[in-house]
Amino acid sequence: MDEMKDLASALAQEQSEQTEVRYRSATGHTWNGEGEMPQWLKQAISAGQS
Repeated sequence: MDEMKDLASALAQEQSEQTEVRYRSATGHTWNGEGEMPQWLKQAISAGQS
């Protein structure tokens, strides 16, 4: 039974980690969409990247 709880916990954590990052740069920077937009994302948008 503990194995099922561990598996469920691991899956729940993995899903929450996936939803936390909304934006990712080619160099590995990430942003979750909260707070001020980071400079690397502002530059990418102004350069026409999506």
